[in-house]
Amino acid sequence: GTKKYKFGNLAGKFINAEIADNLIRSQKYATQDPNKFFATHRGLTQLWKVSKTAFNPTVHVNNTFSNVILYDLMDGKDMFKNLRTGHNALMAAGKNQKSELYTLAKNYNVLDSDLVTQELKEITKILKTDPYSGLKASDDEFNQAVSIGSIMFKNAKNSLFGVKTAADSMLKLYRYEDQVFRMALFKDRLSKGFSVEKAAADAKRSFVDYDINAPVINWMRNNVTPFLAYTYRIVPLLGETAVLRPWKYAKYMGLGYGLNAGGSYFAGGDEEAERALFS
Repeated sequence: GTKKYKFGNLAGKFINAEIADNLIRSQKYATQDPNKFFATHRGLTQLWKVSKTAFNPTVHVNNTFSNVILYDLMDGKDMFKNLRTGHNALMAAGKNQKSELYTLAKNYNVLDSDLVTQELKEITKILKTDPYSGLKASDDEFNQAVSIGSIMFKNAKNSLFGVKTAADSMLKLYRYEDQVFRMALFKDRLSKGFSVEKAAADAKRSFVDYDINAPVINWMRNNVTPFLAYTYRIVPLLGETAVLRPWKYAKYMGLGYGLNAGGSYFAGGDEEAERALFS
């Protein structure tokens, strides 16, 4: 038959070394197992996610304020009392003293639907005991980026002596911020006479359940829209509140208006004149 060259008109010719290198790398991407490529991509995406969430102090504040508002929107009562109960249960469990409330919450997966557990669960799969051994000059740029990200994450979590640093504490704190509110709402629902199953389901969904089974949503959040899971879960909660408990929004609208009016009163200035500058 007719002889076919792998590189067409370039076959058998000399080319610039940089061009040859890029051709080889392109061929490697085109022929490698897609599952391996996307697994690496997911790992790199999750490293990026943790830098934008658990490692960001501002996001910790936003997350806590968001949970306070969600607790109210979901019609939770006695927030501070139930938060204390949830906090005490979590702290005791850390000392291997598991209360009945904690055991129920754990058995019904109330504590396993947060961002760190579900969204960032694959990070540890790409963290090696000796991450430097995985960094090879022969790797393509994509895999080198993952290796370097792994090294940076590993170094952030551990000092030279293997002592846990602030980074590891921030991961645990971010998870605690969600868990303590889920525990509080779980306790609230139980005190209102909900069955354990219904109370657990309500506690999971009310603070964004990241355990999602929808294939399309999971594909999108692992690829083109990394933070889609939050939007996918929060919009139904906000819609439910608007339909069933619209007065909740009226309260926050009034609060926002009052803060704006107070700012204008104490700061002075002519609001109408300032607005005219932008018209």
